[in-house]
Amino acid sequence: MLSSTRVREFCQRRRGYVLGLLLSLMPIAYVSAVDDYIVGANDVLTVTVFDQPQLSGKYIVQADGTFNFPLLGRLKAGGLSMQVLENELRDRLLKGGFLKQPQVTVSVDQYRSQQIFVMGEV
Repeated sequence: MLSSTRVREFCQRRRGYVLGLLLSLMPIAYVSAVDDYIVGANDVLTVTVFDQPQLSGKYIVQADGTFNFPLLGRLKAGGLSMQVLENELRDRLLKGGFLKQPQVTVSVDQYRSQQIFVMGEV
């Protein structure tokens, strides 16, 4: 039978391993949460198309959930996750014959569709 002192020592040694494991998993959870974000009206998106500065930039999602993208025109973004939007842009640039191997990333520059109001005394 283990004494309480030995159990405590064992737990203290393992605490570093557990903390390291948790910290190593945090970036995965963060990326997953960002990829799961659903785009909404008034959000400002940063679209980057590798080696295509004329296509890369910031785009505002309009009230109807669309934004105007060069070469492709109006695209639906509202209600889509970041990953789905990236895939949609990549597929349209490829299928339209504009680029051979488009590398597209989309991120939210400003979260404007989900606002929080705090009223009263804070």
